Amino acid sequence: MVIASHSDIGLAADPDGDRMAMVDANGNALSEQYTIVLAAKAMAKPGDRVVTNVVTTHALEGALPGVKVIRTAVGELNVVEAIRTSGAVIGGEGSGGGILPSVNLARDGLVAASLVLALMARSRQSLSDLVASLPEWRPVRAVVPAPNDGAQRLASLGQSWHDSPPVASAEGSNSLIIAGEDNTRLSLTWGTDTIALSIRQGMGDLTVSADDVALDNLLSWLLADAARLVVDVTDGIKIVSDRAWFSVRASNTEPILRLSGELRKG
Repeated sequence: MVIASHSDIGLAADPDGDRMAMVDANGNALSEQYTIVLAAKAMAKPGDRVVTNVVTTHALEGALPGVKVIRTAVGELNVVEAIRTSGAVIGGEGSGGGILPSVNLARDGLVAASLVLALMARSRQSLSDLVASLPEWRPVRAVVPAPNDGAQRLASLGQSWHDSPPVASAEGSNSLIIAGEDNTRLSLTWGTDTIALSIRQGMGDLTVSADDVALDNLLSWLLADAARLVVDVTDGIKIVSDRAWFSVRASNTEPILRLSGELRKG
């Protein structure tokens, strides 16, 4: 429809209107991760604060120089609370929702659409040009069934590291170990299109495996920077370097573990 009508942009909302995704003038459906990045570019200036969750694209930081990006646990209520306490000018999640406190403290697809349209008008740039100007991060996403106590074990691991940050280290050519002082550890081992994740606490192990997951390149970047990795336990376990990040967290709505991450291009 965008191409047939010679439109500059197409907007797609979900049934309750709290999320919005975009189609550019060439008919390309864009990742809904771009919605909050462009909406934030329309609102935020150096010195401002923007709130999002820990698994939203890291293109936000690169697209907003001088802006403080605050990251919370996944969930609209967590983002809203951080907006309230930090005085952020805008917040949202990578699912396509924008939260503009001057309008309302809830995800609003029309607010996000209005901000993107305003940015296009003000900059006199097409949607595709705006997206092309953003730092490019390649996403990786996968899910694995959670063992019966998988969510609890993952949450317990994060809690045990909350006040005592763990240390990351390389183990061989295809394994990362994140270990705490109390003998708790998370190990990531990968091969050709596979990844095995193991949590060890006390005397017990929890192991899950995912097949056909293209995480090799992402995890290899993290392995090469093992000595400088930052471990974030805001929600699940997130491992961060300048060029890549990887997260494992239990779903809030399904009996699964979500594996996600990004690798920066260029």
